[in-house]
Amino acid sequence: MDVDAGRPDDRVVDAGDAGADPDGGARDGGWLPAVVAPALARLPALVICEPLAQPFVAQVEGTADATTFHRCATRCPDWRRCTRETTARGVAQLELDFVVDEDGQGHGFGGTLRFTKAGSRARIVFFHRGGSGTDWVDDFIPGRVEQAGGVALQPRWVQAGPGWFSRPHAASRLEHSLFGVSQRTAAVMKWVALELAEGPLSTFGCSGGSIATYYPRHWHGLDPILRYQLLMGGPVMSKIEAGCRGGAPFVGRCTRAPATGCQTNADCGAQGGTCSPFEWSGGVVMTAVRATIDHLHANAVGGANDCTRRRPQPAFGISDFDSPARPFDLDHEHPIDFVMNAGGLPTSDDGLNVLASGAAIAASLRGPTKWLVTPSGEHCDALTAESTWDLLRAGAGLP
Repeated sequence: MDVDAGRPDDRVVDAGDAGADPDGGARDGGWLPAVVAPALARLPALVICEPLAQPFVAQVEGTADATTFHRCATRCPDWRRCTRETTARGVAQLELDFVVDEDGQGHGFGGTLRFTKAGSRARIVFFHRGGSGTDWVDDFIPGRVEQAGGVALQPRWVQAGPGWFSRPHAASRLEHSLFGVSQRTAAVMKWVALELAEGPLSTFGCSGGSIATYYPRHWHGLDPILRYQLLMGGPVMSKIEAGCRGGAPFVGRCTRAPATGCQTNADCGAQGGTCSPFEWSGGVVMTAVRATIDHLHANAVGGANDCTRRRPQPAFGISDFDSPARPFDLDHEHPIDFVMNAGGLPTSDDGLNVLASGAAIAASLRGPTKWLVTPSGEHCDALTAESTWDLLRAGAGLP
C-alpha cells in the first residue's frame, strides 16, 4: 500500500511491427502471453451486429422488475465490415454494436463499443462510465489520451434496467451476482485484447465504472493483459451485506488509512483522516445502488428488496470481493491507483459511504498500489482534474 508504482514496464511482449488494418485494424492477439489463454477461453464471446438502425432485438422475462436481454437483429460475419464512423471531441471514432453471448445461442446483454480510429493500438485506455454504464465517459480524459497519441475505448450498454448490472436471463450461464455480470465487461476486454490491441490495456473508471474495470482482473484472470488501472470513487460494491445494512466487527475504514478498520473518527488517529462507514448512505444515488443489488441477486423474476429495506441477506455475500465461493486474485504486477474525493460532503466518497468499499480492496492487494485522497469535491469530481490525467498518462505510458 502507498508504494510508488512509477512508470510500468512492458512486461507483455508487444505486437511488433504488425500494421493496422486499413479499415480500422484487427489484430491477431499475438502479443498476448500464453498464461492468459485459459482465462480467455472461460469468458463469453461477443457477437457483433450488423450496423442497422435497430441493431438489437430486445426480449423481456417477467413483469415487475423484469429481466431484459438482447440478440443481434442480424449477425455480422466480419466486424471490420460492420463498423460505423462517427466523431467525438472532434476526433474520428469507430463504433460496433455487440451482444455478450451468455447462453451460447447469441443471447445476452447488448452494447456499443466506441474507439479512436487513429492512435497507437499499443496504448489503448479502456474507459467505462459509472452507474449503469449506459452513457459515454466525460470527454476530458479521453480527449487527453487521444492528444497524446493513444486510443480511447469504451463500451456503452443498452439502456435497459440497470444496464450492465442487469440480472442475467433464465438461460444465461452467468451467475446472479457481481461475479456473474462482471463477465460482461471482461468479455469486452477479451475481444479488445484479441482483435484490436497491440499491447496491454490500461483502464479508467469511476464509481460503477471502477467495478466494471477492476473485477475482470480480480475474478476472471485478466491481470496479464493489463498495463495500469485507475480506480476512482470505488470499487463501490466490495462488501455487499455491509453496504446494505452495516457490519461488524468494523463498521468502516479510515479515509487516509484504508487498512485501518474503525467505528469512530478517534480510531483513525491524527493522520488517518475520518471514519467512513461501510453502510451506504441514503439519498438518490445509493438508493439506486440498493435497488440494483436487489434486482441482480433475486433468485426469481420480481424478487425481494432486502438491501433496499436494510434487512439481513447472507446470499449477498456471493458478490463480496473476498467471497470464499470462488477463487480471486489479490496479486498484481501492474500498478493500480485508487483516487477518492473525501470532502465530507453528502455527495463525496466519504459522504456517500463508498470509500470504505474501495479501501477494503486496496488494503488487500499485494502489488504496486497507491491510495490517493483529495480532501474536497464530490464523488467522481477528479474525472476532470489535471492530477488525474498526470496519473493516467504515466501509468499508461503516454507522452
